[in-house]
Amino acid sequence: MNPHEITAIINPVSANGKTRIIAGTVIESLRRHFGSSLTVRMTSRRNEAADIAREAASNGNEAVIAVGGDGTINEIVNGLLSSGNDGNSACALGIISSGTGRGLAQSLGLPPTIEEQARVILSGNTGVIEVGKIRWTENGGSQRLRYFVNECQAGIGGHVVRSIEDSGKKRNGFMGFGLTTLKLALTLKNFDIRVSIDGDGMYEMPMFGVVVANGTHTGGGMNLTPNAKFDDGKLDVLMICTKSVISRLANLPKIYSANHLKSSRFIYVKARSVRIDSSEPVLLEADGELLGTLPAEISVVPNALRVYIPTNGGRHE
Repeated sequence: MNPHEITAIINPVSANGKTRIIAGTVIESLRRHFGSSLTVRMTSRRNEAADIAREAASNGNEAVIAVGGDGTINEIVNGLLSSGNDGNSACALGIISSGTGRGLAQSLGLPPTIEEQARVILSGNTGVIEVGKIRWTENGGSQRLRYFVNECQAGIGGHVVRSIEDSGKKRNGFMGFGLTTLKLALTLKNFDIRVSIDGDGMYEMPMFGVVVANGTHTGGGMNLTPNAKFDDGKLDVLMICTKSVISRLANLPKIYSANHLKSSRFIYVKARSVRIDSSEPVLLEADGELLGTLPAEISVVPNALRVYIPTNGGRHE
């Protein structure tokens, strides 16, 4: 690898502050390889990572390295794609995943340890992936646009994210997301949701939630959309139609092994565009960050982003 300018963006408060602890080790490892080509920036406010990434891309940086969780990565991707051209593969994305859920890291097949993830970046191996683009209505009626890399969800997924955020993200990983989902499965009602697939097929029924995904895994290891690929030009849509608490509890363990797809309580399709609507307020999240409420229009953006990946995964350049 022949590095030019590299910017590492570190969110020290991700993973409930654990990223701050490992930041020194990460920086030391990266500096050994990149030397003076590496610039390290620490974030101190929401959306600052997007601003730094946008600046790095406009300055011609070869790569931006995200050190944090899925929310930090989401901010950086939105900074890289903020030119409005639905793509900025000239500046590659490296990932050191140390956040609450680590869903994107699992979906990309990144190794589990910080050291191994750093070696993936140092290998120089990249793949070009697609992203999702979501338009939704914010409180007050204003229209918003955001890109996501791994997944967005309406319904149960939005409530899980809000609960995790309300807890200060102290409930991490498998136990945190799993226990929060279990609690909500016992208490949350179904929503009246309409899902339109590619402007044609319509599903309208009580649903516990809808997942629109680019990757296979979400927070805490849930394998909700096992057939998803980052380079097939389509998003995977999972509609959760479990009606009773008993049905929810019976299917909850299956979402980790992907056996939930054998149940008639789940509808699984692929789409280039999706519209999700409801007559009631339904929470919406993307890459583990709460956005607002439905309605939302979601579409795939092919060949949008160049990402450092293991040599046995992704589409290589």
